[in-house]
Amino acid sequence: MIIRSLLLRNFRNYAGEKFTFSEGINVIRGDNGAGKTNLIEAIYLLTTGRSFRTSKYTDLIKEGESSFYLEILFTKNGIDQTLKMGFDKNEKKITYNATSLPSFASLLGIMPTVLFSPKDLCLIMGSPQERRKFLNLDIGQRDPLYMHHLIRFYRAMKQRNTLLKLKQTASLDPFEAIMAASSVYIMQKRNEEIDKLNDAIIPISKALFDTTREYTLEYKPSISLETDLQQAILSIYKKNREKEFILKSTLIGPHRDDILFTFQDKEAKSFASEGQKRILLSSLRLAQHQITSKFFSMDIPFCIDDFEIHLDPSRNESLLKELSTLKQVFVSTPSAGNIVATKTFEIHDGKAKEPIETMSPS
Repeated sequence: MIIRSLLLRNFRNYAGEKFTFSEGINVIRGDNGAGKTNLIEAIYLLTTGRSFRTSKYTDLIKEGESSFYLEILFTKNGIDQTLKMGFDKNEKKITYNATSLPSFASLLGIMPTVLFSPKDLCLIMGSPQERRKFLNLDIGQRDPLYMHHLIRFYRAMKQRNTLLKLKQTASLDPFEAIMAASSVYIMQKRNEEIDKLNDAIIPISKALFDTTREYTLEYKPSISLETDLQQAILSIYKKNREKEFILKSTLIGPHRDDILFTFQDKEAKSFASEGQKRILLSSLRLAQHQITSKFFSMDIPFCIDDFEIHLDPSRNESLLKELSTLKQVFVSTPSAGNIVATKTFEIHDGKAKEPIETMSPS
């Protein structure tokens, strides 16, 4: 899959710019605040329906304007396709080719990409919610049924929590049945995904960054993955009711799951150095790219925000060698340094100079 062009109108600090990309490495170069990350953010927004920097869509509208508009042209399976997105503070509009999409969640899987951002450090150092969000987007790009069960679970749990506050025991059963059925699918898929990621992370981290240390992920479900998981969940719901009537919330389920990032069989958060954490995250994103590309039977775009911040110079070299083998890469950076790019964009205050083509894509 190749992203051909991107139009931004009143998005962040872009009044109106159109970028035409190439295969290979596209470098987006500019000073801090120039708008280079905003360009990566627009691609990610069209991929997932959400920003990796804010939860408020109003933050994405250029100051002084009332709406933003994005339009991207990409080639997938040999066919040119378009995604259009607009937001005017009240209404979101998304169009895929000639079809209107009902929600931002509908974008998942249409134009799959992988993003490696400095904010990824929160996957190790942040809350379990950040790690669950990573898993949901990772699996959701490839499995619409996973998103269906995730939405179904949260809707049923919202109703159950309301009933817990009202202490209406008789009405809990149907919602618990929905939650248990969806929990089984969600938790099994999460467990399978962690296994897939580990199968890829271990060889990637050893081959590219470090030949002696082992970096892995460990799935930490809120309930043991027993043989009859659905019945086990239903039993726990009934057992926990008295406690949950007091707390007015559901204590177990996919909304309480976590991932443990490990280094040499120890918790990476406490025992890995900053450099080792970044090796783990780099390997994680490359593993995600490998798995997702294999699933779609095509090399999907890989985006890196703020390239220099992730690794030390020698390991950045290893990462660049790996990136040069991918079909299309987007790299934002204040200084291109030794990155051999097919096209370089100079960004100044939300405006782009004519792109510099430094080499032909292979």
